Amino acid sequence: MSGHVTDLLALAAAGALDPREQERVDAHLRDCPECAGRAERWSALADGLRDIPGPRPSRGLVARTRAAIERRQAERE
Repeated sequence: MSGHVTDLLALAAAGALDPREQERVDAHLRDCPECAGRAERWSALADGLRDIPGPRPSRGLVARTRAAIERRQAERE
């Protein structure tokens, strides 16, 4: 795929390209249906990944963290 931007499509879908690279990808996608189709699939995948909820800390971790912060604040006072 010489001249294609396949190596940048995943990063473009994640919003991780600098403006110059993004413009290069956008320009290529306007003229290349093959890469445009791949870009759509990467974008759908990225959107799906954004919808996955992140891990939640356990109640114990939250309680231990709060206690540690309170101890450090008390030590500073």
